[in-house]
Amino acid sequence: PGLGAELLARAALPALRGAQAAAVVAWAPGERDALVLGAEARAWVGRRLWSAVEAARQYGGGDDPGLHAERAVWQVSAWFGVAM
Repeated sequence: PGLGAELLARAALPALRGAQAAAVVAWAPGERDALVLGAEARAWVGRRLWSAVEAARQYGGGDDPGLHAERAVWQVSAWFGVAM
């Protein structure tokens, strides 16, 4: 949230034996000069169910507090869903 990426790229490998991996890069140049690098692993659980784990690290500059501070920010999420 608040990143407003001007460049976003996502590359995913073809699903192999019910598993898939992807990498994400987002960049917002300018005042915030923020960069996000992330990875995702997705697997079919069965009966049209799948689960995923994502990890992303955000780097940024500027004087704003929070997500765009001089420190790196990590985000890790796990979820599952139903394929329609």
